[in-house]
Amino acid sequence: MAPKRKAETEVAKRLKDATDTVTSEFMCAITRELPVDPVTAEDGQVYERSAIEAWIARAKADESPLKSPKLNTPMGPRLFPSTQARNIIEQMVRTGAISGPNADA
Repeated sequence: MAPKRKAETEVAKRLKDATDTVTSEFMCAITRELPVDPVTAEDGQVYERSAIEAWIARAKADESPLKSPKLNTPMGPRLFPSTQARNIIEQMVRTGAISGPNADA
């Protein structure tokens, strides 16, 4: 393989690895999918709004302490819109940086 082609392949692999890492950071720990309506919970993690709302409602109905789905640590019930996460996910899907099953939603 020519040196230039090998270098381009290595750069492409590093970009793919970086994209995969970023994608995994935004994956909802409950649905295991990229959120369409991402929110940040009090544990600092990003979740799909409907999934974390159901998680919180289930804990309340069971009268059990609310724990983070991702960290298994105590957390409060407040949710905050995650506009930056939504914008990044949308842009990465639109440009094709995220494709396939991860982008289907």
